[in-house]
Amino acid sequence: MTRDRTRVLLTFAFETLDDVRRREFCRPPDQLLLQVIADGRTESVTVADPWRSRIADVARGRWSRTERRVVIGGSPLTHVRPLRLRRTDPTDLASVRDQYQRYGRLLRRRCTPQDVLVTANPFVAAWAAPMLGIRCFYYARDDWAGHTFFRRWWPVLDAAQGEVGAGTAEIVAVSETLGHRLRPDGPVTVLPNGVAGHVWRKRLGWPTRLGPHPGVYALYSGSIGPRLDTELLARVVGHPALDAVLIAGPVESPALRTKLAALPRVRVLGDLDQATLAAVTFNAAVGVVPHVVNRQTTASSPLKVFEYLAAGLPVVTTDLQSIEDLGERVQPCGGPAEWVSALHRAIDAGAASEAERSETLAELDWTKRLRPLVDAVVQPVPRPLSEPR
Repeated sequence: MTRDRTRVLLTFAFETLDDVRRREFCRPPDQLLLQVIADGRTESVTVADPWRSRIADVARGRWSRTERRVVIGGSPLTHVRPLRLRRTDPTDLASVRDQYQRYGRLLRRRCTPQDVLVTANPFVAAWAAPMLGIRCFYYARDDWAGHTFFRRWWPVLDAAQGEVGAGTAEIVAVSETLGHRLRPDGPVTVLPNGVAGHVWRKRLGWPTRLGPHPGVYALYSGSIGPRLDTELLARVVGHPALDAVLIAGPVESPALRTKLAALPRVRVLGDLDQATLAAVTFNAAVGVVPHVVNRQTTASSPLKVFEYLAAGLPVVTTDLQSIEDLGERVQPCGGPAEWVSALHRAIDAGAASEAERSETLAELDWTKRLRPLVDAVVQPVPRPLSEPR
């Protein structure tokens, strides 16, 4: 017998629900949560944080209860915080496996066999999900074993992703490359990233609180870290058609911030709220993605590209397989020498018309992008999300 509505248990990758709320639900799993709780077919939604340290909670004066009720988007949900003593995950395979099997046993107390788990955390998908014994979707938004921030955990992340690929979890990946890495010969659903339509619907003027308009500028937005090719960025900075290059987003290290600030005509804006980021994007001449080519970037589906397109910008980018079919407004460059002419063409092309931008936005909206996954998660009678390729 099946229930009329579905109970969903969701975990993010390595962030808490409080982290997600602070960043205004700007990443793919955040948007998935909003879509799931808005769907009338859910009986209940529970969000479980990654492991958190009880000692750190006490030291920082945080709430120490392991469960609370919160309201998001007008809907109530349960927020669970599994606590342990240690602050970070161990780096050896046996210990990580043990920690996440324990995590699974903790969550099992609140599950029934008909519940559904959706997780963006490879450790949860690999070792906690089997403890639960329920249907599991792994939402792969990154190749974590190539992410420089997690370098200490690369071997164990590689093992976890291999375990997920060999297991029974239904894999939803943001790019074909990432899906193929996780499960080369089995069923994988590819759902590229999108945008929050309400943020990008109305064209916004330059935010005057940031000072005077910088003229004709290129924009690079997102998390600013090792994937940014600073030598390639210097070529963009030197382009004669540009007055400035703006960098919008949190910079991952003081050394990188200093390096960027030293480039002429570069302005580092730092982390911006979603409305201000949209305003800065709308007023750019071109969106750029000067990325290094490595394991992480070749598996990515860069959010910034879709935000640039939602604002009507032309885009010049390092050639990445995941953005090959995004239309003529996206110009991939195979090497540094191609950037000068590509920037000229992009700036000359100018912004898309409002009609074209509206059509693009409708295609990129998270509501449409995530619909296949939401349907698969909340439907009372399970059906395969994807077929073998």
